[in-house]
Amino acid sequence: SAWQNADFVDAMYAQGLWVVAGPVENMDDDELLRYVKTYSEKEGLLMWVVGSGWSYNVFYEGRFRTLREAADYINATCTTIKRNDPFNRPVSSVYGDFSETGIEWYDRMSCIDVWGTTLYTALDDHVYTGRTFDGKLQRARARHTDRALFVGEYGIDAYNANAGRQALRDQAAAIGNMATELEE
Repeated sequence: SAWQNADFVDAMYAQGLWVVAGPVENMDDDELLRYVKTYSEKEGLLMWVVGSGWSYNVFYEGRFRTLREAADYINATCTTIKRNDPFNRPVSSVYGDFSETGIEWYDRMSCIDVWGTTLYTALDDHVYTGRTFDGKLQRARARHTDRALFVGEYGIDAYNANAGRQALRDQAAAIGNMATELEE
């Protein structure tokens, strides 16, 4: 696995950057323990992330049939990480779009210290229309006030399914507009 060479953590830290290890997805117990041992020894590790956008993908490979099964895996993985990281770093999970989705299991996931959200906003013909992006972040924050929240992903796809073509310029313009909105 690519994670077995964690020298990039040291290289990033030497440049003044911290690394978030993950996302941890679809690892069996032995692989997870090796992963935690490898990364927990790295000074430049800021925190762990378990699952990325899992409200949408349920970990891509179809391992889990329901969000509840994925949440149970995340809780168990989080517990294993916390038991085996001697520095007790925070564990995060990037759920998906908290602003739009009701998550009845949120309170049962007390092992997660920091939540990540994804923010993909409404587009008009694959062009970012503005001023809805910050509203999504505010709605996500309002739903989850007891733990830290970060933006794990934002943007639009590089492929415009409506037009049936790649739309790299549209994507670049939209992401630039979104970044400007976040800065305001």
